[in-house]
This record gives sequence, structure tokens and C-alpha cells, in this order.
Amino acid sequence: MVIATPSEPQPTLMATTRALLTARPNLLHSGAAGRALRDRLPVMLDSSKLSTLAHRELGSIRYAFRLAEA
Repeated sequence: MVIATPSEPQPTLMATTRALLTARPNLLHSGAAGRALRDRLPVMLDSSKLSTLAHRELGSIRYAFRLAEA
């Protein structure tokens, strides 16, 4: 079980975000929310406060954006 402090992103939130993008891949191609997430991913991945699980989930989301752009 991963317990995150309030200043850390919640792994469940990232898993939910990844699941949403899997269910609705059109969010990867358009929309302000998708662009905001894509732009924010590098900053979030550079955080030293991420757990291994959270980093893995964000990496999956970043990979999905890269596939959508190809």
C-alpha cells in the first residue's frame, strides 16, 4: 500500500487519469484539459516527491500522448 502525503500526487488519481485516457483516447488529441496535462507532465515527472508507482503511472500517460502524436 502506498501512502502519499498531502503534498504528493495521489497514485490513485494518476491511475484514474490513465484509465480515463484509455477509455476516451480523443482527449489525447484535442481539448484544453489534454493540452494542459501534456504540458504539465514534464514538471510532474521531475518531482522528487513522486512514489515509484506514481512515476510509473505518469510515464504511462506521457507515452500515450507520444503515441497519439505519432
